[in-house]
Amino acid sequence: MATYLIGDLRGQCIEFERLLIGAGLCSENLKWTGGDDQLWLMGDFFDRGASGIKCIELTMRLQREAKADGGGVQSLLGNHELMILCAYQFRDSTTKNGDSVYDKWLRWGGVEADFEGFTAEHAA
Repeated sequence: MATYLIGDLRGQCIEFERLLIGAGLCSENLKWTGGDDQLWLMGDFFDRGASGIKCIELTMRLQREAKADGGGVQSLLGNHELMILCAYQFRDSTTKNGDSVYDKWLRWGGVEADFEGFTAEHAA
């Protein structure tokens, strides 16, 4: 059993996929092949890149596949996850300077496509 760590995906799903395949954790069609290996994702799935939702969805699927194969995929919340969760929960609330929480999130580097695709399942 080996343990792998990846941090700061920041919406770069193609690079994430490349790392998974290169490490032997996934096949070319992105199915778990890591057996009992452990993968830890160190947060910051979102912002700056256009595919934060794809990174989360791939991670969620791999969590199920790895568990069924005796391995594991775990993730930690980074500050970018906290920011999108805040925007998701309090979108139209205003900050003390009068901006909406959503607008503040966009200025922090949020990507509108990620927000539009963000669901309660992702939040959970």
